[in-house]
Amino acid sequence: MPKQQVVTGPFRHEPDEMVVALPHLNLLMQYLRNVLKVPPPSHTTSAELGLALVRFNTEKTLTQINIELAKHPEATDGATRQPPTEGLDRVLWGLRQLMQLENGFIPTLGKNRLVGLAEGVGWVIHGNTGTAVDDPKVLTGQPGVPSVRSAGPGAGVRVGILDTQLYAHPWLDGGWSGRYSDRLMRANPNFVEGHAAFVAGLILSQAPGAMIETRHLLGRKNTSNCWNAALGIVELGRSGLDVLNLSFACYTEDGEPPLALARAVDRLDPNLVVVAAAGNHGAVTQQRIGEDESLEAAQRRPAWPAALDDVIAVGAVDHSLAQVDFSPDAPWVDIHAVGKDVVSTYLPKVGRKSFLVDGGGWASWSGTSFASALVSGAVASAVDPGRVSGAEAMRDILGALDRSRKKDIGRTQAKALPLRLWGP
Repeated sequence: MPKQQVVTGPFRHEPDEMVVALPHLNLLMQYLRNVLKVPPPSHTTSAELGLALVRFNTEKTLTQINIELAKHPEATDGATRQPPTEGLDRVLWGLRQLMQLENGFIPTLGKNRLVGLAEGVGWVIHGNTGTAVDDPKVLTGQPGVPSVRSAGPGAGVRVGILDTQLYAHPWLDGGWSGRYSDRLMRANPNFVEGHAAFVAGLILSQAPGAMIETRHLLGRKNTSNCWNAALGIVELGRSGLDVLNLSFACYTEDGEPPLALARAVDRLDPNLVVVAAAGNHGAVTQQRIGEDESLEAAQRRPAWPAALDDVIAVGAVDHSLAQVDFSPDAPWVDIHAVGKDVVSTYLPKVGRKSFLVDGGGWASWSGTSFASALVSGAVASAVDPGRVSGAEAMRDILGALDRSRKKDIGRTQAKALPLRLWGP
C-alpha cells in the first residue's frame, strides 16, 4: 500500500491509519468494503484498549468518500463548521457523516497521531521538522553527587518509564531493569538517545531505593505514534508499578485528547499515579503554529497525555522556582518542578564526540521532561508499598502545596515543588 508524504506541522499523524472502537470495527470494515469498495484494509486489534488500528489507502478512500457525499447531500446538511476538504481529515469527517446517515449513529474514530519526546528546550517537538538546535551541555566533571547510590526513600517502589532505549550508566547500576531491546547498545548514539538515562538519573536522585522499569518507545528520530504508546502504557502500567513517568507529547487541532492515549490511561489501576511532561511549546513562535491557530493558543495548547484528567501534568521552573518561557502557562498544568539547567546521568559518547567522564557521562539539560522525572521521583520517595499507593502519595504532595503559602506559577493555578537537586 503506497504511503502518502509524512504529515508535518504541530499536529502530525500517520497518513494511512485510523483508530476505531472495537465494537464499531466490523461495521466500519463492511462499509469500506461493501459501500465504498476501496482496496481491502488491514487491521490490528487490542482487547486491552478496546480499540483497533485500521490501515488503508487514504487517497483512494478519499475519492470514494467524495463520490458518496455527492450522492447524499443530506449527509452534510446542518454542518456548523466548514468541513475539511482533503486528506485523512476529510476521510474521517466523511465516514462519520455517511455512517450516521446509514446507521443512525457516529462511530468512534480517530487519527493515529505521532508522539515525540518533550526532552529539552532545544528540541522543537511541536515544529514542522523537529530540528535539534541546542544539545545538552556536557559537563567536564561529575557534579557533587555520590559515586554509589545509598539505600533510602523508594525502597520496594517500582517506577515505569516509556522513553528511548536506556544507556546503562554506572551510577544507575542496580536501579533499573528492562528487556535486552530496551538497552542502548549502539556505538554512536545521537544526543536524543541519552534521554532515558537522564530521566532515570533524576528519578533515582529523589528515590534512590526505587527500581525503574524501562520500555523502549521512541528511537533515534524521536518519534513513535499513539497506538504504540497506548500499548506500552497498558502493558507497563499493568505490571504492578507505583508510578508511571511519560516524557513524550502530541497535540491535536481541536484540543481534544487522542483516542488511543485517553483509552490507555483509562484502563490503568487508579492507585497508579501517571506523571507526564507538559511539553516545551510555551515559547513557540509564529512560524511554528498550526493553520488558523493564534500564537497565544499555540503556546497554551494542551499536550497529551499530560492534559488528561487522570494524569499529573508537570511544568518547569528554574532553580529559583520562577517561571520559564518554554513551559506552557496554561490551567491544565498541575504542578511544577525545576526543569532548567538540570544535571543528570548522560551518555559517555555522542556521535563522534567523546564525553567520557570517570566511566560515565553527566550533562545539564532543560525541559519539562526533566521536571516530570523529578516529580515522579518525589512521588516514589513517598510511596510505602502495601500502605501508601502512588496516587495517595501524589494527593498528599498536592495537598501540602495547596496548604502552603507558595504562589501559583503564572496562570497555571499550580505551585512549584521544592526538591533536593544536584545543582546546575
